[in-house]
Amino acid sequence: MTELVITEEMEKLENSALTVYETSKEIEIQNDLQYSHEADHLKGVKGDAKEIESKRKELVKPFQEATKNLNAFFKKPLDLLKNAETNIKRAILVYDAKLEEERIAEQKKIDDLAEKERKRLAKLANKQEAAGNVEKAEETREKAVSVPVQAVNKSTPIKGISKRDNWIFLVTDPALIPREYLIPDEKKLTQVAKAHKGTLQIPGVAFKNEPIIASGT
Repeated sequence: MTELVITEEMEKLENSALTVYETSKEIEIQNDLQYSHEADHLKGVKGDAKEIESKRKELVKPFQEATKNLNAFFKKPLDLLKNAETNIKRAILVYDAKLEEERIAEQKKIDDLAEKERKRLAKLANKQEAAGNVEKAEETREKAVSVPVQAVNKSTPIKGISKRDNWIFLVTDPALIPREYLIPDEKKLTQVAKAHKGTLQIPGVAFKNEPIIASGT
């Protein structure tokens, strides 16, 4: 880490700003003369701030340019790797979806066979019961209930790779969205406030003027 070297000029600027700040905390305007004095004082403060900001930019500029050039250099390879990561993840998800589709189809076949066997046993139990073999019919019904169903799992766990659910939303009809899921358009309301200055009434909204003191240098 590069150590910051504080020059004598920088120390003077800092100390001057501290003095101005401490003095400003005690300001209390009681008459027009003080008001005029503090208006001039405000201009001086803004001038001091402009001077410090100019010095900051002067000292920081070389580092900003170097940082900008380094960021520009590394941006391309980082973007390429980020896109490569996206491509690989997409390929993995496509393959996972294919495996899931195959699993569902295979599971359906197994479930259908199990259901077919249950129906066969239930039919057999009815015949046994009709023939008077109640005990045998009960055993057959128990077998029907306990027909095993094998769960299909086609995914292969890979160390370092995991998948988690990522639920998102899609707006299908803005007009049907409940109020609790809507937020005011603050940017548009701010534009209305500045353009109409409180003359335009909007239900549920109050416009208020909060003056801002401006001063030249």
